[in-house]
Amino acid sequence: MEKVVVKCEGCGKSYDVSKLQPGRRFACKSCNAELVVPAAAPVEEAEEEEAAPAAPAARARRASSGAGGRERSSGARRSGGAEAKKAPVGLYVGAGVGVIAVGALLFFLTGGGGGKAQGNAAGGNAQTPPPVVQQPPPKPAPGQLERERFDALERAAQKGDVAAVKAAIAYGKEQAEYVVETRVRDLYRRWLELEPEAKEPNELLGNKLWEPTGKWVAAAEYAQLEKEAERAKDPFVKAAKQLIEEELTDTVGSEKTKFDYYYDDPELVPRPYVLAVENDGVTSTDIVAKEVGKNSLFVLYTMFREEYEGLFKLPPITKPVPVYVFIGSKGYEKWRKDGREYLPGSDQVAGFYSSSWQRQGRGVLHVWRFDDGTNPMPVYFHEGTHQLMDFYGPKLAFGSRDGKTPWFQEGIAEYWGGVVRLRDGAQWKYLVGQPNDSRMGVVRRWAEAGEGRMTIKELLALDYPAFEEAKEKMAKEKDAKSAQLVSNNYALGWVIIDYCFNNLGDEEAREAMRSYMKAEIEGKGGGSVLAELLKLTSDEDYAVFETTLGEYIIGELSKRWRKMNK
Repeated sequence: MEKVVVKCEGCGKSYDVSKLQPGRRFACKSCNAELVVPAAAPVEEAEEEEAAPAAPAARARRASSGAGGRERSSGARRSGGAEAKKAPVGLYVGAGVGVIAVGALLFFLTGGGGGKAQGNAAGGNAQTPPPVVQQPPPKPAPGQLERERFDALERAAQKGDVAAVKAAIAYGKEQAEYVVETRVRDLYRRWLELEPEAKEPNELLGNKLWEPTGKWVAAAEYAQLEKEAERAKDPFVKAAKQLIEEELTDTVGSEKTKFDYYYDDPELVPRPYVLAVENDGVTSTDIVAKEVGKNSLFVLYTMFREEYEGLFKLPPITKPVPVYVFIGSKGYEKWRKDGREYLPGSDQVAGFYSSSWQRQGRGVLHVWRFDDGTNPMPVYFHEGTHQLMDFYGPKLAFGSRDGKTPWFQEGIAEYWGGVVRLRDGAQWKYLVGQPNDSRMGVVRRWAEAGEGRMTIKELLALDYPAFEEAKEKMAKEKDAKSAQLVSNNYALGWVIIDYCFNNLGDEEAREAMRSYMKAEIEGKGGGSVLAELLKLTSDEDYAVFETTLGEYIIGELSKRWRKMNK
């Protein structure tokens, strides 16, 4: 069988295809170009044509060899040549016949094998080299050249200027059939790196021009800016910003405390509260803001309104309610001692509401997390109740120079401060009016004391000037009598309210206290008003009420307290 070889024009690799069917296609193993097995080549005819001049040459050699033995001079060769020119025509005919005869003899001896005949005629046994079929170079795949050109332009754009970027973008758009769109968008981003305010790339990437600043911003940021712009028109937001600037920003002393401000945020600090949360650089102010705002003060505000809305009108508070929140007592003390020494120390109080007697409803709440990890929520509720009583009352009753009811203001704060939070599925459940751990010992001793204890009549007659004087003497002079008066004011004020609201067997007392709550909010409260509502008109009435109250403390209240502490 004749050997056929195909050579790849792409990489130069050759393949023996002698055994393959002519016309069959296959891929080059080196460069993957497509090759085709050619049809069988007319080898015999080609060899005969190439071998045709070989016979005369052989005869000439033989003739020359014979003559050369006798005469080797150049002249003899020239003479021979001259004689050849003069040879008659018959000689040529004879020579032709001889050639044909020799050719026929060779054909007979070789069995018609042209290749062997040629080899024998040449005096050797070498095989004829197989024919080499040249393949045309492979055609590029559709879009290959376009993609290669875009690749080059893209590389230039990443290193070049805006002109290079634009050229790559233009070509990418022109060859959109072959160039992935995201790569063109990436080039627009590259353009923005070089020209942030260029209109075309900003618009294509969905950015919008914010007119107030003349800056291009992402669509999401644009929507937020629109929301903020609309929000800034809100009277509450305007007032909150003014409050922060004028009152909650630390401008006192040398070491300014840094605060993060929260307001009008349903997820952290809903209205009406504005929180200034100390930023100590470690604690998450978001977590603290949510703990004090949404999970404490806003719950109190909501429950307070729901509890008393049937008694008197409690519309939503529309002005900001300011609150300072410190990470711990150390943060508060640092802030207090830097020009605010007139405020109570953390060794005296666990938090406080500082009313502003000049302007009703503008007092500020001050709270902080307990350093020992104790739950501060009862303090948030206690002090927050003071703030609500102040903000809702048309006449400032708490802390004013002519205030008449420190026992009620502290008592109602203790009542709401008796809060317990329980997990109820995925939600929290808040219970207020629970027995107050810190006051139970005081009221139990009062119930068991009998003679010599502070009477309810004396309690209802206590006004703010006397209460504040006792607090000052207790703090500065460590006066025991003053300390007892202050303690009784908190504890007895609380237990009277608890008895009226929670003693289900005395509905008259409950209605009396609800009516008094209305009077207090309206600025019409006082000891004599509550005494009248409770029908305490004589010493005997007071004595009976004290006995009933003592029995409630030792009995029902203590039972609830023990159950709560199991």
